[in-house]
Amino acid sequence: MSFATRLTHLRRDLQEASLTIACVGATVLIAAAVYFFVVVPINWLMARMNKEPPPADPTTKKCPECLSEIPIEARRCAHCTQPQMGRAA
Repeated sequence: MSFATRLTHLRRDLQEASLTIACVGATVLIAAAVYFFVVVPINWLMARMNKEPPPADPTTKKCPECLSEIPIEARRCAHCTQPQMGRAA
C-alpha cells in the first residue's frame, strides 16, 4: 500500500469521524436548548401554580400544669382540672 493511498484512507476516516462528532454535538446542543427553554420554564410555572396551602390552625394546646393535650376552647384541663387562661395557654 502506498503512502498516497494510506493518506487518502486516513483523510476519509477523519471526515467520517468529524461528521460523527458534529452530529453528536448538534444533538447535545438541541437537547440543551429544549431543556433550558422548555423544561425548566414549565417546571418553574408548575411549582409556582402548585403552592402548598398554609398549615391549618391548631385544634389543641398543652396544659401548663400537666402538659397534656387539651382542646383549644377548653376552660379546664380534663386531666388535672387546672383552669385555663384563654386560647394561648
